[in-house]
Amino acid sequence: MKNRQNRYLLNCMYLNQTSMGIYLLLIGAVLPLIRAEYGLSYKLSGIMMGVQSCGYFLAGLAAPLLPGLFGIKKTYLALANLAMIGLGMILFTGNPLLLLCAMLLTGLSKGSCGNYNNSIVSNLTGNDASSLNFLQACFAIGACIAPLIALICGASWRMAFLTEIVIGIAILVYCLGMKIGKDAYPVSVSKSGMDFGFFRSKVFWICAAFLSCYMAIEACIMGFLVTYYVDTGLVSEGRAQMLSILLWAAVLIGRLASSALSRKYRPAHMLLVMSVGVAVSFLLFIFGGSIIPVTIGSVGLGLFMAGMYGTAIGDVGDLLEKYSMSMGMLIVIPGLVSTLMPSLIGILADLWDIRRGMMAIFALIILLLAVTMVNLRQKH
Repeated sequence: MKNRQNRYLLNCMYLNQTSMGIYLLLIGAVLPLIRAEYGLSYKLSGIMMGVQSCGYFLAGLAAPLLPGLFGIKKTYLALANLAMIGLGMILFTGNPLLLLCAMLLTGLSKGSCGNYNNSIVSNLTGNDASSLNFLQACFAIGACIAPLIALICGASWRMAFLTEIVIGIAILVYCLGMKIGKDAYPVSVSKSGMDFGFFRSKVFWICAAFLSCYMAIEACIMGFLVTYYVDTGLVSEGRAQMLSILLWAAVLIGRLASSALSRKYRPAHMLLVMSVGVAVSFLLFIFGGSIIPVTIGSVGLGLFMAGMYGTAIGDVGDLLEKYSMSMGMLIVIPGLVSTLMPSLIGILADLWDIRRGMMAIFALIILLLAVTMVNLRQKH
């Protein structure tokens, strides 16, 4: 019975992760339509993405503590519902302050549920990198569905949002039947285990630096992806959605491949290959100049970024098991960096154009490569 309950719980985590992929990428997919209707600047669009990342940061602080006060199941369901509330707010107002509040809610939901999903799957599967990569693959499935919803709904971005709200609520209703035991999420540890000894670990700081670079790159590329395709004049909006689907199909393939390869190769070596692949792909993405090299670069970004998060988390599984607060801090610290970068790109895009704004990502890629080399040396 317990195994059956745990399988049901894992299904809930995977479904929620899929829903997360839909709503986060749906916002980016319809952002050009929202910008046009509400008259938003690149700067405000970037700040919206930054505030969403700020939600990840705040969630990383609060998520490990709230289950001890309210219970893990109630906390999980309540925070997961914040994303649907945020989407609902965007439906009905173009007020900049309320838009920022809405994006903050989606960020809080993503950050907290991402924390719980990773912790629960890690605990139930014994820190299995394959299972963690599959969890990230579920996010990619949702991310592939999001542009399809946007494409089907066309100019009616509100209908696209309503579709995801219905999907999200249906998944939350399914999750009402889950039972989260102490083997899945030890609330007693969350209540009293305020041990920050992981701050003395080099492994923790290497992982935090790597995830900071990765999450900032992902936030910028995925947030401005469709806007970049359309505003550079490369493709029409419909084709931009198809390219977005192609990229996330590559992410899905990459995460499934990472799940399989993680059983054969060391995480440090895999992260090095992924980082070099991201650097080469981004060069094509920015300097391709025509649809073919840009498409190749987009697919490459999807393939090589796909397994970074799950592989990095799996690489520090022992640390996460020993310190209950460490997972939250691995959301908090990267969240700070990913809060700033989309806003910076929006400011630069307003000053020049979206392509030159996106070039700021090169600084992150250089740091990513450097941290990966340090990690490889540390492991040896």
